[in-house]
Amino acid sequence: WAEALKDETRVKSLEKAIEAGEKRDPDLMYSKALNYMAQAKKMKDVIEKWVKVAASARECLPQFNLEGLWVGNYGEHGVQVVNITYSDDTIIATKVTGDKNVPRGKTTFTSDLSPKKSGDLPPIQLKSDKRTGEFKRFPGRGQVSRSGFKDNRYVEGQLILFEKGFSFVWVPTKHHVLFQRATPEMTIRLLRDTFSKEDELENSRDHITRCFDMDMTTCLARQHDPTIFEPVRRITPQEELDEVARRFKQKNERNIFWKVGKWRKYIDQALGEE
Repeated sequence: WAEALKDETRVKSLEKAIEAGEKRDPDLMYSKALNYMAQAKKMKDVIEKWVKVAASARECLPQFNLEGLWVGNYGEHGVQVVNITYSDDTIIATKVTGDKNVPRGKTTFTSDLSPKKSGDLPPIQLKSDKRTGEFKRFPGRGQVSRSGFKDNRYVEGQLILFEKGFSFVWVPTKHHVLFQRATPEMTIRLLRDTFSKEDELENSRDHITRCFDMDMTTCLARQHDPTIFEPVRRITPQEELDEVARRFKQKNERNIFWKVGKWRKYIDQALGEE
């Protein structure tokens, strides 16, 4: 009669009373529990099935196969290495080598690759005499900052997918970086140059700090003691290594020419005596 009279307060009160009474009936609660367990198991089987289907389909999508090291030219900031990882359907690009604005270890850009976002931006159409095609685009956010990683913030960006790589565009500045797979040699070269600069700066700071902490007596004594020598540790940049290799090669070539010339002169003398 409470429902007939549309007495909602009375209906809720009766429902609570019935629920409290059912909870005191073990047979009824056991039966309900088994029923819910059976329904949950069916749902679990369905979920596991579609999780496997999603994982298999994801492996075939190029935008989800970009994990690893990539190299991109950041214009005046030079060539840099980024590491691509994923958090669910979001791609995250972290700088392995950085610059004065966004240093290494910081995120350079992110992009949402989920299917619901892929329709937000139409693909780029390419038409030329040699080829035609279209390239998918995904919305993203690119990080920018002032020198020293100050006032850093994220701005609108777009990730564009190509056949053998991808690019990212910082929309407000139209800054475009094309990425390609990093070879081991290029990665080592860029890492060496980055660590060389950071290591040299850190060693200089440490040396200056120790100089200021030293008293005058110790300082004068160290100047006149030839046994005390503290070489500054430094990682040689790749450019200097290449220069050393070039000079070594030139020296070897001169030695070879000198040895060959001397040997020919000796042969000429020997033949002349005959």
